[in-house]
Amino acid sequence: MSTVTTNTAGSDALNTLFAALGAAAAVIVVIGILWVALNIAATWRIFTKAGEGGWKSLIPVYNNYVLYSKVWSTVWFWVTIVLNAVVFYTQPQAVAEGASMTPMQMVGAVCMVASMVLYILLNYKTAKAFGKGIGYTLGLIFLQPVFLMMLGFGSAQYQGPQ
Repeated sequence: MSTVTTNTAGSDALNTLFAALGAAAAVIVVIGILWVALNIAATWRIFTKAGEGGWKSLIPVYNNYVLYSKVWSTVWFWVTIVLNAVVFYTQPQAVAEGASMTPMQMVGAVCMVASMVLYILLNYKTAKAFGKGIGYTLGLIFLQPVFLMMLGFGSAQYQGPQ
C-alpha cells in the first residue's frame, strides 16, 4: 500500500501567489480602462472647445484631420500621411556595422525624421491654438495624455490657429 503525501504548505503559498497576481492584474486593467476613458473624454472636450463635434475625436485618422484643420492646415495632414506611408513601405531597418544604407532605407529614414518634425510642430500649433506656450508644447510631446487632459478639463480656451 502506497501513501501519497502532499505538500499543502507549498500549494497554499502558490495559490496565494496566483491570487495576488490575479488581483494585481485586475487593478492594472481597471486603471488602464480609466486612463483610456479619461483620454477619450479629454479629447472629446478639446474638440468641443474648438467648435467641433466631440464624436469626431473617436474616429481614427479623421480625428487627426480635424485637429490639423483646427490648429494648422489640412495640407500638413496630407503631407504627414504621405510621409508615414513612405516610412511604412520602406521600413528603415538597422544597418549592419560597416554596411551602407540602401537608397530606399535613406528615403524612409528622412521621411521618418520629417514626420517627427511635423508631429512636434502639430503639438506646438495645438498649444498655441489654446493660448499656451513652448512649455506646454514640450508637455504635449513628452506627456501627451496628461497635457491633453489639462487642455480638455482645464481653463484653456480655443483661440484658433496662430
